[in-house]
Amino acid sequence: MPDFIKDDPLAAERWRVLSFRLAQAGVLTEAHGEILSLLCASWADLQRSRQQFAEMGYRQLVVDETTMPNGEIRRKVKTNPLIGRIEKQAYQVARFLGEFGLTPMTSAKVAAKEALLHDPFDDLLDEPIQ
Repeated sequence: MPDFIKDDPLAAERWRVLSFRLAQAGVLTEAHGEILSLLCASWADLQRSRQQFAEMGYRQLVVDETTMPNGEIRRKVKTNPLIGRIEKQAYQVARFLGEFGLTPMTSAKVAAKEALLHDPFDDLLDEPIQ
């Protein structure tokens, strides 16, 4: 685990969870440390942005106030900048998850040992019909 991940409790926790899952599935190798680091850091950043958005009461719009040189206050209603940040971070996390086959669309593209050894659908076929 790189130092910048160790120093971030959210990223470090995500590293522990994902590295275990990916290693168990046979997807993670030593060469994947950098991309896993990016995934964990991005996930932590997304969580923090979502927390900030929640603390703002999930407000979609914010008021930007500017004080003019003459003392006049101008107010402008705009989209909450956290919304754009959350969208970009969610896209980035999904992209990194896809690198490990952790999205529905990419799971078939990444061959995992666990998937090759056992197919849960076989269990359904083996059960007697009632």
